[in-house]
Amino acid sequence: MNELMNDPADFDIWAKVEVSASSFVAEWISSQLSITKMEAFRAISPAVKAGRYIQIYTGYGWNELPKLLGALPSFALNETAVFTEHDCSPDYKVSYCELHKLYHHPIQCPICSGNYIHEGHRN
Repeated sequence: MNELMNDPADFDIWAKVEVSASSFVAEWISSQLSITKMEAFRAISPAVKAGRYIQIYTGYGWNELPKLLGALPSFALNETAVFTEHDCSPDYKVSYCELHKLYHHPIQCPICSGNYIHEGHRN
């Protein structure tokens, strides 16, 4: 029995932001990740300038996402927020589950497979 065990998936929320909000985004990211504002600005600047997604929340259980979606920071552009499997950027070629509206790593949607974290947050 050589079956590969995968850790259950947790999830992120990504959204697009206005270039003019870069300073606010960097400040928010720095507080979330305990890094300096300058480090955060350098990390997000290329994505913001290119109009790509920014990771807003990371490492949450599936059932936490609706609450977080309702608590997006004001710098997140309306109607751009998306759910992803942890560390799975919607800007790159990844799989998408239409049923769960979830970008995920190739093979299978973790919700469809039942291999996911339901509640909580990874510290």
